[in-house]
Amino acid sequence: MTRTSSPRDSRILDIGCGEGYYTESLLDVGDTVTCVDTNEATLSEFSRRFAARVRTAQVVPLLHNIEELPFPGLLSLASFDVVLCHGTFLLFRQPVPAAENIWSLLREGGHLIISCTSRNSMLFRDFLACPSIDEYCRDRMEEIFSAQGGVVVDEDTSYHISFWRNERLLKKVMLVLGCAHFSLFDYLLRLSAVGPAHSVLVVRKPSVDTRQDAEA
Repeated sequence: MTRTSSPRDSRILDIGCGEGYYTESLLDVGDTVTCVDTNEATLSEFSRRFAARVRTAQVVPLLHNIEELPFPGLLSLASFDVVLCHGTFLLFRQPVPAAENIWSLLREGGHLIISCTSRNSMLFRDFLACPSIDEYCRDRMEEIFSAQGGVVVDEDTSYHISFWRNERLLKKVMLVLGCAHFSLFDYLLRLSAVGPAHSVLVVRKPSVDTRQDAEA
């Protein structure tokens, strides 16, 4: 993947980074990537893997539960151009407060990229016996972030068992950052899921002027 310059330094926040499934790719489209996880052992392995990038502050590993306030100093309010929350939102105990916290970190004009599942997902409803699946489904995600003033500007839904590629995810990050040229043929399938209609939503946080114009 080759990166084109964006008009401003771009900051990406990856919530639930794990061992860095997307970090190297995100660095190709953003100037800095802040990677948050709640698992200390996982984050230690992540820090070793990206030690050189951590030393140059291109990668900022952070042990924190995004549901909890106050945020550490490295998580500045309204400072991120892209917030990626892929495969982690279902783990939050209280989706609405978690969504409010995530939204507060996104700058005006920034984009949230979030994955959600279908009410009919066999993986979550049957196999994992998730009783609150309705709180994490696609329609509920749109409702929650619309209440924050967000606007869904893109969506990718798949009905396949193996449904999500690094390539497709990174394309969305690049699009919202204004990066036009990329080559992602070397990226393999990273994540899979069982059950129909898994969605990834791209939600834009409008500027104050845009909101005022819409209300006028």
